[in-house]
Amino acid sequence: MRQGQSLMELVVGLGVTTIIISASAITIAAGLRSDIQAKRLQAATDLARELSDNVRAFAAADWRNVYDLIHGSGNRYSLNTSASPFTASSSSETLEVESVTYNRYFYVENANRLLCGASAITTDGATACAQIGATGVADDPSTQRITVITTWPGTATGVRLVEYLSRSRNTIMRQTDWSGGSGQESFPSGGVNNQFASSTGVNVTATPGSIKVILP
Repeated sequence: MRQGQSLMELVVGLGVTTIIISASAITIAAGLRSDIQAKRLQAATDLARELSDNVRAFAAADWRNVYDLIHGSGNRYSLNTSASPFTASSSSETLEVESVTYNRYFYVENANRLLCGASAITTDGATACAQIGATGVADDPSTQRITVITTWPGTATGVRLVEYLSRSRNTIMRQTDWSGGSGQESFPSGGVNNQFASSTGVNVTATPGSIKVILP
């Protein structure tokens, strides 16, 4: 009986050892896969941030570089950074990092704001707006939503970065003389003069050269 018990204990012991070794192998394999995915995720994130920085520089050089691109998630763009200045290409790009091929692109969307363009950014669609500050949602032409996407084989979603770019170098016109009267929709190429578009809701006759808004 004691020999039989020892043999049985040996068989059980081998079985337990086999299970432990198998479980350890599975754990190691899972750990290796996790480490590989983490490295690929980091590489994809770095690539996305690089493109985001380049798009920011592209917009800073000339706002119309991004504003004039065809908008929407279906319009993919990449940047040729070897050119000076940068140029946009209407396609995604592929880059290889440590033998892994990544696909990278960005797209542009308008940014809408509450209070008809005078308040916070919103993802709501634009509505009819009578004037800035009124209730409603309006497109802000000085802000654009940039989305950068980086994907690689074996991932369903990839990396997605969203950034809002605002044009900070708008030209500011200063007009102090309104004595020229109404009827001018825009300033001539020479710059600001003493005219304006409409006299509706304003009084420019009480004091020559001044303008007074008449509130309802």
